[in-house]
Amino acid sequence: MMKISRFFKHLLTSSARTAKIFNAEALDAIEAEIRAGETTHHGDIRFVIEPALEPLDLLQGRAPRDRAIELFSQLRVWDTEHNNGVLFYVLMAERSVEFVCDRGLRQRTTQQQWIDICNRVDLAYQQGRFLEGSLAALHEINQILATAYPEPDQINQLEDRPLIL
Repeated sequence: MMKISRFFKHLLTSSARTAKIFNAEALDAIEAEIRAGETTHHGDIRFVIEPALEPLDLLQGRAPRDRAIELFSQLRVWDTEHNNGVLFYVLMAERSVEFVCDRGLRQRTTQQQWIDICNRVDLAYQQGRFLEGSLAALHEINQILATAYPEPDQINQLEDRPLIL
């Protein structure tokens, strides 16, 4: 059964509020961090921000992780040449972050690495430090990718500009 408080969090989290937090300057900074990091490796990162889930998703008990996996597929993050894409998914209503990594990258990293980054960015988000937390997490992800795939790739397979749904 859905918690009423969760429903209201999603109902009250607007696209306008999300756009205020992740404004043009913040999106530019995130894009720049992704682009700079991708010069050090041949992985690809896709950053997606969603204000809230749809009411039907909430009624069905959809978790942020389930939505992130769905977007990983829809946005074709899984379709990179070396199976080394990463989806950085932000669900603003819950101040929740999910990372979904493609199979090639999962073979070269540990789940604990991703949990640790997620915990740090979750803490920053809970403190309202969205840009700072996002940039720090992206920096760490770029370091992981540079270790796992150290050869820079000239082909950018995923859009660097953050997507607000």
